[in-house]
Amino acid sequence: MRRLVIAVWLAGCAAATPEGAAQPPAGAPLIADEGLDRPPSVELPGADAIARADLAGAILWVDRERTLHLRDRDGDRVIAGEIGGRPIADAQGSIAAWSEPRDPSGAIVRTLRGGSIETIAEISGAASPIAVIDDRVILVGSENGGVAGIWIAERDRLICVTNCALRAGQPWGDAFVPPPADGSIAIDGETIEYVDATGIARAARIP
Repeated sequence: MRRLVIAVWLAGCAAATPEGAAQPPAGAPLIADEGLDRPPSVELPGADAIARADLAGAILWVDRERTLHLRDRDGDRVIAGEIGGRPIADAQGSIAAWSEPRDPSGAIVRTLRGGSIETIAEISGAASPIAVIDDRVILVGSENGGVAGIWIAERDRLICVTNCALRAGQPWGDAFVPPPADGSIAIDGETIEYVDATGIARAARIP
């Protein structure tokens, strides 16, 4: 059952990057600095949106082709040709994160903050952000041949927290730690606390 859950999650995250995928635009900031509240004019295009993340003064949304859009008072534009999973924003709406498939395999993790897009991590397998806390992007992911677990991406490092030594196709015994079921995650000092898919509260030490 554990392997089935992981396989389903990885299938949802690992998608091929299409040729000619849109690149993040250069130049002017993507989000206007004035005002902290999302203006009433920023609305989503109804049924075309399958996922969203709210920012201060803007919305990140995903269409049915898994293209990532940024919509604010200046209009709508594409900032990623295809993403895995869905975009995630922090509680303040100041930082958003998402993952993009990397050709021929793997994923990159990007953030949008202060109007700028930044690549903060690369992983050889699959990764999907599930929370942004205090400048840290919490991921569920695995390297090639590995097992899905918790990772933390910061600007200068990528940290594996759980299931780091486990490998697909090998016995796990009691070493497997189920990943979070959703973004209900807290960080207390160097400990990450969450609830897994079975409803069990767990805590893991951040290396």
